[in-house]
Amino acid sequence: MVCGWAATASADGVGSVNIVGYAWGGAGFEFSPTTSLSVTALGYIGNDVYNAPYQVSLWDTSGDQLASALVSTNTPWSGQGYFQAISSLTLDAGDTYYLGAVRPDNGLWLGNAIISSGPDANGTFGVAPQISYLGYATGTNADGTFPAYVSNDPSALLIGADFEFQLSSGSANGPMLASTIPEPSVVGLAGCALAALVSLRRRH
Repeated sequence: MVCGWAATASADGVGSVNIVGYAWGGAGFEFSPTTSLSVTALGYIGNDVYNAPYQVSLWDTSGDQLASALVSTNTPWSGQGYFQAISSLTLDAGDTYYLGAVRPDNGLWLGNAIISSGPDANGTFGVAPQISYLGYATGTNADGTFPAYVSNDPSALLIGADFEFQLSSGSANGPMLASTIPEPSVVGLAGCALAALVSLRRRH
């Protein structure tokens, strides 16, 4: 099994801290497969899943919800996070899709914002080579709705929503790139709690 997103692995050699942020209506990312994929599970990574379940959903560019799953610590652990199996869903190469997550109890996403370049850089992240990451999205999952805001900044990642996939040919041996995301520190959690997404939006 290949993880569709590889942003959950901690790595050595990164001295900066994560910024913690929140988003009403959930948060996730916009992406395009570089080859045809079969999505087999939707998942969530990040510490907030220990506080409450997250609803993870996948959409196409028409706003149609293709799949959804409730992910919690009771969901099977797989590699870097908790993943709920779904009926296999084919994503076509070159098409654009959206993945997002939200806490159904309060309509919020609460997680880490990783910025990989520019003056606000605080870490780096990597994706599986079968995925082109296009930017982050907010307002992605409240009541199953389509993203309200999509960033055009491919250097910022809102950690949370994730998925697993196999290549449509049946192969599952594609490489996954490790992330260089550090573990959040007390300073990062306390000092930047509500500023992350506000500052990200102001730059666009």
